[in-house]
Amino acid sequence: MKANDKFYERIGWLLFLGCSICYMWSSYQNRDVISMIGGILFFAACLLFMMPLMKKED
Repeated sequence: MKANDKFYERIGWLLFLGCSICYMWSSYQNRDVISMIGGILFFAACLLFMMPLMKKED
C-alpha cells in the first residue's frame, strides 16, 4: 500500500471515530442506553480496524 493511500485510509477511520463520538454524545443527551452501547462498540471496532494502520512498516 502506498503512503498516500494509507494517509487517506487513516483520515477515513478518524472520521468514523468522530462520528461514533457524536453518536455517543447524542445518546448521552437523550439518555438512550442502547444507543450508547452501540456507539461504544462502534468506537472500539474502529480502533481495532485502525491498529494495522498504526504499525510501523520495515
